[in-house]
Amino acid sequence: MRNILFLSLFGFLLWSCGHPTNPPAQQTETIQAEKHHHGDPDEALELDNGEKWLVNDEMKPFVLKGAEIVEQFINEGKTDFKELALKLKNQNSGLIESCTMDGKAHDELHKWLHPLLGLVNDLDNETDTAKAAEIVNHIHESYNTYNIYFK
Repeated sequence: MRNILFLSLFGFLLWSCGHPTNPPAQQTETIQAEKHHHGDPDEALELDNGEKWLVNDEMKPFVLKGAEIVEQFINEGKTDFKELALKLKNQNSGLIESCTMDGKAHDELHKWLHPLLGLVNDLDNETDTAKAAEIVNHIHESYNTYNIYFK
């Protein structure tokens, strides 16, 4: 059921990207992301002829801060997974709102971003501490993957 919802909402995204709107402040990062999706996120990430893809300067601070938040959470042994999810959702909202990318670089970024958004949502909904810690590790790996494919 969740996949059907994502697929239908992402269909709308395909149309809506490039048609900017001013969404109400109470909309969540997930809804914003669903309005800004292209391509198939299940495809493998690709480099730009062996080089990293360039991400626009307005988006970079949100990715860097998200990675920093996760790194700090892990290093300090924190366990408030709900707070972490909220902080990451805020960073992801800023990332999505600041996106002016297009073309292949934009599509590749979405291949990275879509799974990250899913992980953050999973973290927000997880009640088992061990499973939440595993999700945090996957989120950390996701930011490492970003650094392989994007600059």
